[in-house]
Amino acid sequence: MKNIGDMNLYKGKMGELQLIMWDALPACSEECPIYEDCPYGTPTHKRLKCEMRRRYLESVMGSLEKGIPKKDEMSNLSIGLMIAPLFSHLISFKIFEHSMGHNIMGGKSIHPVYKEIRATIKSINDILRDLGINNKDGKDRGLIDGNSDYYDDMIKKGRVPQP
Repeated sequence: MKNIGDMNLYKGKMGELQLIMWDALPACSEECPIYEDCPYGTPTHKRLKCEMRRRYLESVMGSLEKGIPKKDEMSNLSIGLMIAPLFSHLISFKIFEHSMGHNIMGGKSIHPVYKEIRATIKSINDILRDLGINNKDGKDRGLIDGNSDYYDDMIKKGRVPQP
């Protein structure tokens, strides 16, 4: 895959087929809610595109490329024109959520951004399930549920306290 985040729709190949993907990123600007906290540059170093979103999408797309069992025209279409935009929305919601200082309550109720985050994750998971991405243990869980072996390995290596 190439040119993650630019306006070019053709991103290279996934399997033997061309991947067409909508993943255009916004320009990096001081209006971004995490501009001052962003780990990808400093206010004195001008960034052109949002590097946080670009790296996030690059990581997600790399995992999807490895995890999709059947690479055909329909799976490429689903990934490029449905999954990529949903992950782009998800990172935007998460950036906004971070800017709130993790304040879950918006007055007397839970802030609506959390509902949007959950709905977006559910939509992504539904599409991933349709594409045949399940865990090796046979349970019907999508890639987005994570890899519990990763945490087990961290505990074994002493990087996190044992429960």
